[in-house]
Amino acid sequence: MRKTGFILVALVLLACRAAFAEGPRAESLRFDFAGGDLLGWSAPTGRLAPRAGAARLDVEDEISSFLSPGRLAVDASRFNRLEIDVRVEPPEAGAVVYWTDDAERGFVPDWRLAIPSGRSVLDLSRDPRWRGTIDRFLLTPGPRARGASLVLFELRGARGFRERLRAIARDFSETELRAHYSVNGILGARIGPIPFSLLLGVLFVVLPFLLTLRSARRFPAKGARVLSRGLLAGTLLFLARAGCDEVRILRADTRVLAGKSLDEKIEATNPPGFYPLLYEAKRRIPRGAPVEFRAEKPYPWERGAYYLYPNRVADRANYVLSYRVPAPDDSAACELLFRKPGFGSVYRRKGG
Repeated sequence: MRKTGFILVALVLLACRAAFAEGPRAESLRFDFAGGDLLGWSAPTGRLAPRAGAARLDVEDEISSFLSPGRLAVDASRFNRLEIDVRVEPPEAGAVVYWTDDAERGFVPDWRLAIPSGRSVLDLSRDPRWRGTIDRFLLTPGPRARGASLVLFELRGARGFRERLRAIARDFSETELRAHYSVNGILGARIGPIPFSLLLGVLFVVLPFLLTLRSARRFPAKGARVLSRGLLAGTLLFLARAGCDEVRILRADTRVLAGKSLDEKIEATNPPGFYPLLYEAKRRIPRGAPVEFRAEKPYPWERGAYYLYPNRVADRANYVLSYRVPAPDDSAACELLFRKPGFGSVYRRKGG
């Protein structure tokens, strides 16, 4: 029995190690200016030159900035840590970093983040604006800044035991565990890098079983007792946690959504312009007609397919709805039914 117990402990440790290990991925995006090279960065205005192991920017006006190379193709779901070392003069001026998913069209004013002077690591994994494929960055010193020196600009995933552990603890405290009681949640949900099914297995199966191995002779009776108590205690803890989630959700809903109509509530809980665009699309598309819905997957594509029902989402349909993605290749030959500038359009293919 003891040998079996050691084997089980080893298996649990290996599973945890695998959960914490980095999966296969491409190299992080790193610009280290200590070598005296600008590495493709430029400045719209102001003088940018390598100096003292950094890219030095002398500010001339409000648009003097560090502009990164374009076509970076950063996967926002994989690289969600921005480690940056920028020295602003004076330090209290700070800086703002902008990003875009379409370098040719420029930067979206809302996609930005204020950063302090000095070295910092910014966790963007919870920022709803950090999504898709990021093409370019703009780092602008704050008002009244005379100059700035950029030493390091790196995009990466979480690394190191402490950083990953903090991310897992935050995910565990913020995730609504009640949402994972369904079959789909159990199969697909994750708490940080750890599959939810593995967490349940360790808490309710492996650990109670290992406790029974301490008294192998009384294994049958003690095993049943420990297992039943562990299951009961675990169930009560999870239900208590789910209750805390419900209270938190109720408070947030009351503060943000109280007194609003159903349409206003739906619009407030979706990305900007998303629900109004779909609402206008449903007014213009015949009920039940297939729709080609062009949007980022899995979200908001899945949410859009839900709102469009009973219109089914299908490829190459006669009606086309685009949300924050390029128009279809044949849009010039389509009839434009509705356009919401900055958010999307509704088309009808001719002959449809």
